[in-house]
Amino acid sequence: WSEDMAGKEVVFTVTLNSIKRTPELNDEWVVNYSDSDTKTVEEYREYVLGQLTEYQKQSAEESMQMEAWQYVVDNSTVNQIPQSYITKGEENFDAANEAQAEYYGMTLDELLEAYGITEEYYAQQKSTTAVEAAKSNLLYDAVWATEEMTTESEEYQEVLNELVDSYGVTLEELEEQYGEDTIVTYCRAYALLERLMKYADIVPASETAETSEASD
Repeated sequence: WSEDMAGKEVVFTVTLNSIKRTPELNDEWVVNYSDSDTKTVEEYREYVLGQLTEYQKQSAEESMQMEAWQYVVDNSTVNQIPQSYITKGEENFDAANEAQAEYYGMTLDELLEAYGITEEYYAQQKSTTAVEAAKSNLLYDAVWATEEMTTESEEYQEVLNELVDSYGVTLEELEEQYGEDTIVTYCRAYALLERLMKYADIVPASETAETSEASD
């Protein structure tokens, strides 16, 4: 990418400090290095398979939830968005980018400059993102009210308990770290998705493929 070096032959001198080979997967390795309580290769393979299966299961469930919510979005009409929803979306957009800048030890202005993003483009992206977020939040509130859901609803409590368990801390500690509003917003969203899935007609992929082939 350097114009001074373009088209020129170069020689790279490399110092090889060490050579490492992938260790043999045996019972000794499993006992000493695996991140499980397994003792044998067979047990370890079963453990890894279980981990991968659970991950794929969760991914599939999340995909179905997103598809269900997208169906709601596509079949809903938003006539008017309260300014408070848009303002909240803009604040969240700024907060997310400021957090990213802080992670890199920079201010937001410095981050934008580093990426070559102009103030005009940033403002445009913030406006667009805020409006879309506002629409989603408006729909969340509408469906939440229609379903008469509360923080005491079964789905909400399940999501909350899973969240607390995943972090291994108390609810009070979690709220202190992320803020009560953030926790409630997260739990409401996923509780609503859980409720939507109760109305969804889930069809195995094999049946979908067969239907598609028949229609062709």
